[in-house]
Amino acid sequence: MSFLNEQAWLWLPLALMGVAIAWLAFRKQQSMIGAWGAADNAERYSKKISGRAYFAKGVLASLALAAGFLALARPAVESKHVEFPAGSVDVVTLFDVSRSMAARDCSGTTRLNMARTILRDEIIPSLDRNQLGVVSYAGQATPVVYLTGELDTVTWLASHELKISSAPGQGSDMGGAFDLAFKYFDHDSDTTRRKMIVLLSDGGTDDDSNLEEIVKGCRERNIALIVVGLGTPHAALIPVEELGEEDRRLAMDQFYKIEGKPALTSLDVATLSQLTQAVGENATFLQVSKPGQFRFKPLASRMSPKEKVGVKELYFYPCLVFLILISLTPLATAARRSGKKPQTPS
Repeated sequence: MSFLNEQAWLWLPLALMGVAIAWLAFRKQQSMIGAWGAADNAERYSKKISGRAYFAKGVLASLALAAGFLALARPAVESKHVEFPAGSVDVVTLFDVSRSMAARDCSGTTRLNMARTILRDEIIPSLDRNQLGVVSYAGQATPVVYLTGELDTVTWLASHELKISSAPGQGSDMGGAFDLAFKYFDHDSDTTRRKMIVLLSDGGTDDDSNLEEIVKGCRERNIALIVVGLGTPHAALIPVEELGEEDRRLAMDQFYKIEGKPALTSLDVATLSQLTQAVGENATFLQVSKPGQFRFKPLASRMSPKEKVGVKELYFYPCLVFLILISLTPLATAARRSGKKPQTPS
């Protein structure tokens, strides 16, 4: 572990102020009791609190201050991620947003949420100063983000626009999604850049003949293809609460139904494997149903990525400790009400 703002440690001795202030408050109480006589008489003006309570309050305050200074020091650990050389690669991600992507067979989360995680945590951090585009598809394909180097914009749009049924129509127009990706490359990608498509889907396509056009387009443009199959081959139900607004409004049950029967969905390994094999050695298929199964580095090794060392900041944790301790500090000297009203001298 390292600290990005080591100068903050110079203020650490001030954390002892908590104990010092608590000690001064205790001495003030003792002085008041001495000035007014018996403790019972002094309690008309100041409740008597034990020295241990003041000591506990001082310790809590000092620990809170220490945690605050630790947060200011910005603790961090080393973090490595894969990165492509600047201006060397263009990537288009294809998102399946059909209803089946709402199934929760990816360690309790939906297939679409797993796809978003892959984009946010694995793909985007690797493409600094390179271009990324996003296409979503259900019954039809629709552009979400054209090829751009503004990766923060891609992150925001992917989080807010990629929803179940956000693309028009019903079904799975995988061929249309690839056609849009090819147009991205033809219009906005320089011929010197390497090209990659990442397909995030649970499989299935409305027109099997489109596979031939997909394979032809990938080969003509020398596109590296990564096919990510999301979910498991076991049948899963589709929760209505994960679907689009219209489906939720019309639903009469907890799970989505077709012709009165609960719809079941499973990963279509056959279609995705067939596509990967048809493209050939420039394509890779990976089944993902758990966090950590997708790693961009080995999958994108043909694109000559480099591993870059960075840092992951941990200031959130000492901030949380500070807030908890500073909230507990007043409780240490919270005096119980005696229940009898103070008597005023006659």
